[in-house]
Amino acid sequence: MELPEFVKAKINELAQRKGYTVEDLTEYFLEIYNDPWVQSLPEEIRFEQSLKILISRVATRPPLKTFEIIPVGFSPLNRNGDMSVLFAFVKGKSGIQRILCRDKHARIWEFVDLFMLYSVKLEETSNTLQTDPRTKWDNKKPLEIEPTKLLEKIPRISISEIASKKSTVTSTGFVDSTDWRCIKAIITRRVISKDGRIAVYTVWDDSLPYEETVLPNGTVVPPGLTVWCNPVLARWDVDSECLFYGDVRVDNNGLPFMNAYLILPEFAREIEEVKPDE
Repeated sequence: MELPEFVKAKINELAQRKGYTVEDLTEYFLEIYNDPWVQSLPEEIRFEQSLKILISRVATRPPLKTFEIIPVGFSPLNRNGDMSVLFAFVKGKSGIQRILCRDKHARIWEFVDLFMLYSVKLEETSNTLQTDPRTKWDNKKPLEIEPTKLLEKIPRISISEIASKKSTVTSTGFVDSTDWRCIKAIITRRVISKDGRIAVYTVWDDSLPYEETVLPNGTVVPPGLTVWCNPVLARWDVDSECLFYGDVRVDNNGLPFMNAYLILPEFAREIEEVKPDE
């Protein structure tokens, strides 16, 4: 599509003032212009309105920076279905980092392969990384390192150790979801929610007692650990032994649980198709 001269001129000015390439802003403009809502506007104002939207988005957003990252895990979608978290190692930063993935990037596992090296443009504000409508995931290359080797500094603990080795709590009072532990355990139960948003495993290791736990309200809880995860990670069937990576906590009844953002098979049987439970 040949853009009008007033659009080209404004894109050139915006690129110079905000540090973007003309090519990137032109592509971004065309995404806006081709949006069905913009196309529903009167033809004579579409270019002008698209330009206003482009300028408003670029002017109010922090500039993009290029980062080299290695994705290592995913959270489930939030309840609104418009955001998730990608966990990754980021060059120049210490430990695992959170990358907030919003809107069209919310289902980030559809765009990103774990344990690949990506060069990707992200926003950074107050040490928070997040995607932008212009973020692309096409610049990647394979790593010559085993996943477990890359994750070898993550503490491996047994289920019975969780109470004494919980993930840390930040100054804001929330558990630090990047403070991972690794648990090697056998899957005893697997459930996926009807809406397909979240999966729940119950897992067991030989550090647990044989006896059930009786809660103050009389509920009998068999030995095991509840693990919450994104359904795309719940590929492994009952009786499989896997490595579960994520943050570990204890609930109000003193029962441990885990939010797993990565599951690697040890001796595992894969489920062909992941479906919500009926």
